[in-house]
Amino acid sequence: VTLTFEGLASGIGYREPNAPDEDVYSPHEIQLTSLATTKGNHTFEINLVDPEYDFYGDLDPMVERTFQAGAISEYRSLLSGGQYSLQFRCSDIYNNAEKQVDVQEIDYWRDVVTEPLTLYEPSIALFNPFVIEYWIPEIAYITSLRINLVWQRNWDHRLAQPDEQSPHIWWVKPHAEADQKRIVMTYGTANLFSSILDEFVPQPDVRQFISKGTPVRSYLMPFSLYQLTVSYQDRFLNPRAATTISVWTNFTEPATPDVPTLIDRATQNLEVGWMRNETGGIRISHYDIELREEPKITTVPLPDWATVLHTLDLTLTGQDSNDTVFIGLKSSTYFRVRVRACNMIGCSNWTDWATFRTLSACGDGIVYDGEECDDG
Repeated sequence: VTLTFEGLASGIGYREPNAPDEDVYSPHEIQLTSLATTKGNHTFEINLVDPEYDFYGDLDPMVERTFQAGAISEYRSLLSGGQYSLQFRCSDIYNNAEKQVDVQEIDYWRDVVTEPLTLYEPSIALFNPFVIEYWIPEIAYITSLRINLVWQRNWDHRLAQPDEQSPHIWWVKPHAEADQKRIVMTYGTANLFSSILDEFVPQPDVRQFISKGTPVRSYLMPFSLYQLTVSYQDRFLNPRAATTISVWTNFTEPATPDVPTLIDRATQNLEVGWMRNETGGIRISHYDIELREEPKITTVPLPDWATVLHTLDLTLTGQDSNDTVFIGLKSSTYFRVRVRACNMIGCSNWTDWATFRTLSACGDGIVYDGEECDDG
């Protein structure tokens, strides 16, 4: 493949400062390897900045050697803003006369700018979960696409807390760097880098992430303004192009948990559990659990613990379910239990009451439903 300088191009594009008006290294000849000479159709790309290397800095398996002005030497790039003719020549294995194809008036402009991507979502607010949707106009350099989410300030002084984990920075997997395609990714604000369906599973689009302090879980703060930046480099490693917007977090109280269920019981103990639902966009800080003896309306008096318990959300250790044990209860007694979830904004509604009964102790004379008494 031979590229011969014919003059300056008439279009508008990038020209290097103080560039000459003539390509003194012309003609540029690129000798291809045997991979390009087998019978059939071939499609491949040549890096005109340095044909011996591909766009990722590796030796190009399709290029055997290059010639400058008829001699082997260190490759010199074509003149950006020049007009070239291209001649493609090939002969067969029998050394018959070469066949050639000529193409005239090819304007060469070196690409020196990464085209900015188009960001469709989010636009104004971050709900839970939130979507990042964008379109990349040209081929991205693999592993270059990066997303930065940086806390700016609070807008509600009642909950004026900075994001101590900011900035949140992550890189996406190659499938999320495809050009000419709308990419859609979904994130949970209470756990950015885990699947919104299962906190045991990593977020499927994230290759690597960093939050300040390297927390186990990265989460966003309510009533806060964040700066979201999506940037990448093109395959020519031109300077990074970035698209930046400002977005507000729009979070709520948690949704009501599922009705508590019985896990285990004894004569004086009840172990109950429940499943949390939507967190409202913030990690659940605690649950309130209320226990009442039936048919009494008043709360059961217990010496060492309150009837309304504040327990940590066990999802902080990667679990979606929570449970607690009530101790020191009366045997052969029915109790009602309900629960609500709380985050830093507020608490959910209470669940419906669930009714459970402690086992009967042998010798107390009360046995329900034909069950055997508990002899301890």
